[in-house]
Amino acid sequence: MTTYILFFTAIIAGLINKKSKWISAYILTVMFILSVYKYNCADLVNYEAEYNNVLNGFLFESKYMGHYFIIMICSRIGFTFVQYLHVYYFVSLGFLYIALKKFTLNINVVLSFYMIYSFGIDAIQMKTMLADALILYAISFLIEAKIDRNEKRNSIKKIGLFCVFSISSIAIHFTSILFFLVGFIYYLVDDKKYRKYIYLFTSVVFVLSYMNILPKLVLYVGRFFPVFDIEYVTSWMEHEVQLGWIVLIPPIVLSLFLVKIAKNLPTGFQNNKEYSIACEISNFSYPICTVIPLFLYNTSFVRYLRVYVILFGVILSKLIILKKGLKIKFNKKQVEIFVVFIIVLGYLYLYDITPYFDTTIGAI
Repeated sequence: MTTYILFFTAIIAGLINKKSKWISAYILTVMFILSVYKYNCADLVNYEAEYNNVLNGFLFESKYMGHYFIIMICSRIGFTFVQYLHVYYFVSLGFLYIALKKFTLNINVVLSFYMIYSFGIDAIQMKTMLADALILYAISFLIEAKIDRNEKRNSIKKIGLFCVFSISSIAIHFTSILFFLVGFIYYLVDDKKYRKYIYLFTSVVFVLSYMNILPKLVLYVGRFFPVFDIEYVTSWMEHEVQLGWIVLIPPIVLSLFLVKIAKNLPTGFQNNKEYSIACEISNFSYPICTVIPLFLYNTSFVRYLRVYVILFGVILSKLIILKKGLKIKFNKKQVEIFVVFIIVLGYLYLYDITPYFDTTIGAI
C-alpha cells in the first residue's frame, strides 16, 4: 500500500506543480526508493549474481562493457550489492534529471509521464534506465548543436559531447546505437530533405531485415567497434517474430502524427527558444519509424520507443498551461497532441507493462 501511495502521489504532484524543485526532489526520491528497494525479480537475481561473481574474483563475458566497468569500480571500492544499487540508480536518475532540465523548465510533468511509462520496467531493467538517461543527455547536446549551427565552434563542441555520451550509452546497452546513427542524419541533412532520408534509411533497413542480411552486416561492421559483444547483439536479430510485429505499428503511426502536429505549432510556447527546442525534438523524433524493421526480428526492440515517449512528454510539458489546480488550457492543436500522446502512452503501457505487471511495477 505504501508503494502505491508514493507512486501515485509523485505522479499527481508532478502534474499539479510542473516547476517546483521540491516536487522534483520528491519524485526523484520516490523513484530512487522504489528502484533500489524493489522486490525480487528475475533480472534482480541475475544482476546480483553478476556482481557477486566479480566480488568473488570470477571473470565473465563482456556483453556490456560500460555496465561491467561500473560493476568493476564498485566492487573494487568494496561496495555490497545493495550499495552498488544505490550508486547505479543515483547516477541513472541524476543523468535523467539533468537531461530533462536541458530540454524543459516544466520537468515535473515529464517525470510524471515517465512514472506512468516506462519507469516501472526501467527500474527492473537497470541497464536500460542508465543507457536511456545517457542517450537523452547526448541528444540534448545534439539538438543544441543543431540550433546553434551558425556558431561553428560551439556546435562542434556539442557534437563532441553528443558522441562521448552516446558511446557511453552504447557501452551500457547496445540498443542506443540506433539513436547515434540517426542523430548524424538529423544533424547533417537539410531539414527539407531530412524526412526523405529517414524514410529511405528505414526502407533500406526493412529490406535488409526481411532478407536477413542485416545480422551479417552488423556482425561484420561491429567487429571494428569493440564496445560490446557483437555476437550477442546479432543474437537479438533472429527471425523469431512472424506477424506479431504488426501490433506495434499503431503507436509508431500515431507518434509520427504527433510529431507532424508538433512541428506545425506556431503558438503556445513561452519564448522562441522553447519553440525551437520543441521543433527540433519533433524533427529528431521522425526516425521512430526506423524501429519498424527491427520488429521483424524481435519485439523487444519496443524499448526504443521509451526514449521517444520521454521526448514527446517534453513537447507536451511545454504546451501545458496550468491555471488553478488541474485546470488545463489548450488550443485545438494542443488538444490533438495531448490526446495522441495519451493514446500512445496507454497503448505502450498495455503492451509493455500490463502483461508483466507483477515483474515490473508490481515488483517495485
